[in-house]
Amino acid sequence: MIKHNLHNSYNSYNSYNSYNSYKIIKTNTLDITKVNNTNDCGGRFGNIFIRNFVAEYFAKKNNLKIKYERYEQLEKIGIKLFIGENTYEETLVLTDNNIDSIIFNENIFNKYALNRNIIFRQTLYNPFNLRDYAWCQTLLIAKMINNILNFENRIYKNNPYQNRYKNNNDLFIHIRLGDIVDLKFNSPYEYYDSIISRIYDSHNYKNSPYFNTGISYITSDSINHNICQRLINKYKLKVYEGNEIETLQFGSTCQSIVLSNGTYSWLLGILSIHSNVHFPNITKIWHGNIFIFPNWHKIGW
Repeated sequence: MIKHNLHNSYNSYNSYNSYNSYKIIKTNTLDITKVNNTNDCGGRFGNIFIRNFVAEYFAKKNNLKIKYERYEQLEKIGIKLFIGENTYEETLVLTDNNIDSIIFNENIFNKYALNRNIIFRQTLYNPFNLRDYAWCQTLLIAKMINNILNFENRIYKNNPYQNRYKNNNDLFIHIRLGDIVDLKFNSPYEYYDSIISRIYDSHNYKNSPYFNTGISYITSDSINHNICQRLINKYKLKVYEGNEIETLQFGSTCQSIVLSNGTYSWLLGILSIHSNVHFPNITKIWHGNIFIFPNWHKIGW
């Protein structure tokens, strides 16, 4: 289990830049449905997951009455996010350029965030700039979420596949394709081919007491894509079909995990606390610097 002193890390990590600002707006001038609310902020489940944990940080500090996107789905995983009672006359606008400094610098939090609501910049009306968004995918926030989940026993107790932890030699491969293929942000076939071969040849895999019963699973948002089909045919992979929550719960119990880039794959990785986690050497990135855990294995090809 890895635990980080995040506030000390912040002192040596300049995570915000010259565009950093702390905009405070009178709440009665805003669309109140966007205040203290993570809905309609953009992104898929992984993005929503990260943003919800950031929102909960402010909710706990200010006892905020808050709404979370996908709240019920997170409860199914075993995560019950805090909901307070307060709203305030002023609202702080959160962006990627100020989020780390507010969370990890107590003086800045007390000056700009204490006893104020929050609103994520992308929910405000145009005009806006993409860099003003609050995706919240920073190195320090990734560590913060990982620390929280390491101590969240409800995740394991809520997992219907909990008896599989440490009791299999299964391989679970998650391949993110979909809308990133045309932009060439996806990891290539060669990455998956290389890591699958390495896992099959590894000492741990071959000497597992469950060696003869291991099953290799693959899941993807584009299972008919050529990358997936080539891997399925070459390695006789079994396609896992489940919803977003089922995929995380089942996949995280497998002994070996192969990730792609992307926040959903990252989330699968941090939930797989008893697994050997592998991820690609990411050269084209559209998300934040979140693949940063030293116990994960970075793979080139």
